[in-house]
Amino acid sequence: MKRTAKAHLVSLLFAFVFYLQCTAQEKKDSAFYVGVTKNLEENTLTPKANLLNGFEYISIAYDSRKGHPYFGASTFQTGSLLYEGIIYKNVPLLYDLFQDELIAGDTRKVGLVINLIKTKVTEFYLGDHRFIYLEPLNKNIKGFAGFYDCLYDDSVQVLVKRSKKGLTSGRGEISSFKDMNSYYIKIGNVFTEVNDKKSLLNAFDDKKMEMLHFMKREKVKFSENPEGALVKMADYYRSL
Repeated sequence: MKRTAKAHLVSLLFAFVFYLQCTAQEKKDSAFYVGVTKNLEENTLTPKANLLNGFEYISIAYDSRKGHPYFGASTFQTGSLLYEGIIYKNVPLLYDLFQDELIAGDTRKVGLVINLIKTKVTEFYLGDHRFIYLEPLNKNIKGFAGFYDCLYDDSVQVLVKRSKKGLTSGRGEISSFKDMNSYYIKIGNVFTEVNDKKSLLNAFDDKKMEMLHFMKREKVKFSENPEGALVKMADYYRSL
């Protein structure tokens, strides 16, 4: 009986310690969340709503002298976004292309950043680029959901999946980054990945001959300028 009572007491002690650890973590997370929210609401032209339904952002370790994992610059850029149906303007944003995550933060306080929940982001703007969040109609398709740079948006869409691949050193650490872009044409609910002239024409299968004549006449070369070629072809297809 004494052993049983002693074991029970030890169990209670461990449970109490675990409770204190969880409470401390919750307070830490809560303080972080409140701090970020307060600073963003005070320093952006946004409605005071639940912009920051997210979690603390943790960047990968990398050598900043040889590149960075972000879109454009490695520092915050002023952007805007549509989050849970609400428009937010003048928000400090970073788009992590390595992890495909959108980061919001306060430029005045180092480390005060939060990882937004991507499924709640309809779209966001950085410079002249508009990124939209897409998921595949077929849930069995892996690796498709994420942010896409929308270059053309009409009855046909031109989309670019931008990402960065980390190149490792001999010790297994990320030493530099390589841009990796995938191109898509979306007509209705049909997505076609484009990586050469043949797949580009296949994307416009119902008007293939007209598109081929246009490509030859206008000397459209996907290999030389993929994004320009896609936009030009999409605009012509829309006019047919």
